Amino acid sequence: MERGTIVFHNDYHIFDAILNSLNVSEKSLGLSDSEFVSIYNYPRQELFHRLFNANHLWSYVCKEINKRDGSIGYKILNSNNNVNNLDAKDIYFALTMDDWSFAHWTEMNDIKNLSMSKGGNWIMKKPSYSTRNTAEKIILNFSKMGRPKDMLFGIVSCKDGPKYPNSHPLNSQWDKYSPYYPKHDATFGQQKSPSIYASPKSGHYSWTGVYDKPQGFWGSKSTLHAVPFLRDNIKPTTFSVAIPPKSYADRICMFINFPNGLPFRIQ
Repeated sequence: MERGTIVFHNDYHIFDAILNSLNVSEKSLGLSDSEFVSIYNYPRQELFHRLFNANHLWSYVCKEINKRDGSIGYKILNSNNNVNNLDAKDIYFALTMDDWSFAHWTEMNDIKNLSMSKGGNWIMKKPSYSTRNTAEKIILNFSKMGRPKDMLFGIVSCKDGPKYPNSHPLNSQWDKYSPYYPKHDATFGQQKSPSIYASPKSGHYSWTGVYDKPQGFWGSKSTLHAVPFLRDNIKPTTFSVAIPPKSYADRICMFINFPNGLPFRIQ
């Protein structure tokens, strides 16, 4: 499962209650957007955002782990911003963020470390809307980044450097801290497989998913920044279903067993 996937694993009864309050069948979560709106007369994405806002139900996937018994598990970032282990069997639903925006980022000291104040605080700033809107997403990075604990970060780049509104208190507080300008051949680590990277466009890497340590940066004017995956910082645009509910799988099996149509009506 990709890094950054939203996995629902807590309080299934609350998840079920949300669906019931909207008169939505759990089977419908696996429908296409067009199928869903034809039945319920509102976009399926609205429901997904409603579930996303119930943030105690889910966690971000940080890393897949192979357990000693041969089963699959995950390192996850929970609603308290702590990293825990999760068994794959405990996931009852999962969503992929097709894209996301953010409010704040932290400055980086180098390719592997965040900039930190003398008091050990992140150098958190709020870039301008135009800067955030044009920042290019490079990878999702799960590491300590010079901190005591692991954290999930989205590493983004600004082609011509960032702009910071002076009116925002964080920007004025950390004004003396400059952004990080990487060398042209800076890397996040060893390349695993060229097939998992996006094709360069005009020397840039394009965002098509989660990359694991891409190589190559492009010019002295570009800067790198780390976007922490905090609950009040990441704003998804749209979602796709990564793991449908088990009841949807049952629905698929039903239609396979009756290829010429069901011998009864579904109420």
